[in-house]
Amino acid sequence: MAGRVVVVDTGYVNSRYFGDHFGNYFQSLQSKLKLSVDCVAESLDRMDVFPACLRGRVSTYAHVYDRDARRFCDADTKLPLTFDFSRDHPQELLVHQQAGGSRSSPCCG
Repeated sequence: MAGRVVVVDTGYVNSRYFGDHFGNYFQSLQSKLKLSVDCVAESLDRMDVFPACLRGRVSTYAHVYDRDARRFCDADTKLPLTFDFSRDHPQELLVHQQAGGSRSSPCCG
């Protein structure tokens, strides 16, 4: 995933959780770590995305929590909102929406 920009979107419009931009509380010291989606918001729905079920609707998708699998999934398709962190992906946008510190976190997978 070298060369990608990482966007932390804690202010996602369909989220019932944090609901504000990290950038209002923290400042990124890394040029490729953005704490608000504002820098790419207009182009999200045009990007090649993984999981593919979000193509064309990254900015508006809704999520549900699968209690059995203990992870967030796309509300329409019920597919997990994450990707395999151990391999490279050709898509320009990778979406990982999961609870921090859970088994679906990159360091705990």
